[in-house]
Amino acid sequence: MIFEEYPQSQQQMNFLIIFQPCNPAKRGKRILDRETKLKAEESMLLTAANILSDNLVHIVKKFPSFEQMPPFYIELQRYLWASKS
Repeated sequence: MIFEEYPQSQQQMNFLIIFQPCNPAKRGKRILDRETKLKAEESMLLTAANILSDNLVHIVKKFPSFEQMPPFYIELQRYLWASKS
């Protein structure tokens, strides 16, 4: 294909990685009319939403808590919050 020659940005690659598992959710459905097409699209979007929410939960759990952070970052956080109020 022509498009394979062009480099893709990281954002486009992430989009493709997210929606690749969703295609079987859509592909398994027989699309006969508008209603079945909408159900297939909904299934694909729900799969993508579940993958995104799982990824976000994983990122939040990986982030260190304030008790585990070095003292420098704790002080920096205190100064930043004090300057906002």
